[in-house]
Amino acid sequence: MVKEQDHVVEDARKQVATLWVFSSDEVFTSGATESNNIAIRGLVDYGMKMYIITTAIEHKAVLETVKDLSENGFEVEFIDAVLTEELMLRMS
Repeated sequence: MVKEQDHVVEDARKQVATLWVFSSDEVFTSGATESNNIAIRGLVDYGMKMYIITTAIEHKAVLETVKDLSENGFEVEFIDAVLTEELMLRMS
C-alpha cells in the first residue's frame, strides 16, 4: 500500500513540476514552518559552520529552530533588526 501511495505522490509531483516548470526534485511542504525547518536544518546537515546570525523579530518557527540548535552546540547571535537593514544595504 505504501509503495502505491509513494508512486501516486511521485506522479503528482512530476505533473505539478511540468505545469509550473520546475524540477520534480523540488520539495513540497505543508507550510512555512516546515519549510523554515527544512531550510535551516538542511544547512546544518550539509555541514555549515556552527554559527547562526538572526534577529529577535524572526518568525517563531525560525526562533524555535535556532533556539534548539543553540542548545545543541551552535553559537547564535541575535542582531538588531535595524542592523539587518544596514547589513543588507552593505551587501548589495
